Amino acid sequence: MIRVPRRRRAPPPFWSPGLVIVLVLATVLAAAAVLVVVLAPGPPGLPPYTYVNATLTIGGTSAFEDHDYFSLNTASPELNDPQVGSLVTATGIVDENSGYPAESVNQSANLQYSDTGTATPYTGENDSKFIALCEEVHCRASLPLPGEIDDPGAAAVTVRYVEHTLGFDPAYWEVGNEPASWTHFGIPWDQWRPTDHSTPTPLQFAQMVQRYVLAVRSVDPAAQILGIQSDAGSPSRADWFTSLMQIDGPNLSAVAYHSYPGGVGTPGESLSEFFATLSQPGSFPLNYPLTLSTVRSACASCATRLFVGEYNSARLGNLTAYASGYPEAPYIAAGLLEGLEENASQVTFYGLQPGGATGLLDSNGDPLPVYYDYATFFRNLALPWIETATVTGGPSGVYALASHNSSQVSELVVNTNTAVGLNLSFAPGAAWNGTAEVYLFGPRLSQPTAVPMTLAGLSKVQVPPEGILMIDGPSGSFGPLTLRSHVAPSGQIGAPHAVEGPFPGPAATVVPAGGVRTAASRSRDVS
Repeated sequence: MIRVPRRRRAPPPFWSPGLVIVLVLATVLAAAAVLVVVLAPGPPGLPPYTYVNATLTIGGTSAFEDHDYFSLNTASPELNDPQVGSLVTATGIVDENSGYPAESVNQSANLQYSDTGTATPYTGENDSKFIALCEEVHCRASLPLPGEIDDPGAAAVTVRYVEHTLGFDPAYWEVGNEPASWTHFGIPWDQWRPTDHSTPTPLQFAQMVQRYVLAVRSVDPAAQILGIQSDAGSPSRADWFTSLMQIDGPNLSAVAYHSYPGGVGTPGESLSEFFATLSQPGSFPLNYPLTLSTVRSACASCATRLFVGEYNSARLGNLTAYASGYPEAPYIAAGLLEGLEENASQVTFYGLQPGGATGLLDSNGDPLPVYYDYATFFRNLALPWIETATVTGGPSGVYALASHNSSQVSELVVNTNTAVGLNLSFAPGAAWNGTAEVYLFGPRLSQPTAVPMTLAGLSKVQVPPEGILMIDGPSGSFGPLTLRSHVAPSGQIGAPHAVEGPFPGPAATVVPAGGVRTAASRSRDVS
């Protein structure tokens, strides 16, 4: 059983075969300290890391986020394995989406239909298995409805089956998984053929959702509807969101889009090129503000939330080795960090165990590196208040934020540069004093370290190439933030989350004041 570091509980010393980890904490005249993390090369031929000096400065409040920001698609053939349930619980994620293929499955009859209209018994993940896991981890659930067949009656049957027969009420019912890719729109399951080319227009889809809302609420008048799981956001799918919100906006609790910025990559794509796809303008996190603007413009009075319903670095292909290995961990950590600073509403990682060596768990049910983004770093991140953070003087590809609540403070740094690490100093007034826990992950570690320390004026840390580092401690350990209680600002939408997008609340009192973020840490973030 793999041990997952919990908040402020020291794990046993970690030693990876062929690797020496040295942690040195030096107190200099009770005024400054340097935390040096030396990752000695393990297998022969690994070059030593190169480090450059950089400075972390904390700016004003940019977002109010709760842990419902983190969500998981539970695609997995092993949902009822107790080990899987324990590992999901250890991530701290409680918002979960079912991973079963709703568009082709008649759940009440337990049949799955192929492109030829042939029905076979369905043996994969279904609502019954998902509900068992959800109840084990006390999750808030989103469940999909079959939309491609354009049959509101089938949607009502599904809702009745789940809520009445299985006795389970999800937080959201989802309508329409990637409808721009449908080819059997409006065709009954048993009449599907490989030659079908029936795809809805954005208007036709919006009208279908209108019919589905009526059908679902004929069974459950209080049902919350997630109106689309689009294969992309704005600008490429702006017309889908516009039509949907203009026709159905007041009846929708949320809409969502999917983002796999790397796509399938290109043959021979380098690791640096893989990380560079974090800056794809048409993908999350960069296109979240634009997609949100599309949603708000189409229905200014609507309280509809915008989710990222599926997020992963790539759709595998040429990028499989990166997406299934260590690079996935800093990639996803950086993207989620950016989404936090953008005040994004919710981002769902795809997926739990979708197949092969991808997802949070591999095919044997063992954690992959990205699992620890959630089980170590984000589980322990102090929320809800997010502060902007600027890293200057370092290499490109560095992401950072600070966060706090009334009792805890966190600083998180993700370095996606593949060649250069950071000798990271803290700007005046941003030093640590007292007890804190230091979490570190890197490509030469099989899982993160979590080291509790008593720090006397910590002023510098080292972050290796592709490294993730978080310092997490009680409020008395850290000085510059004005700590707030866990209360949302005015203008709240969709409790407990605040309004998405530019933050409406007052900035914290910070020393020093903010400043423009560097290109390395993405200057578009709200300040």
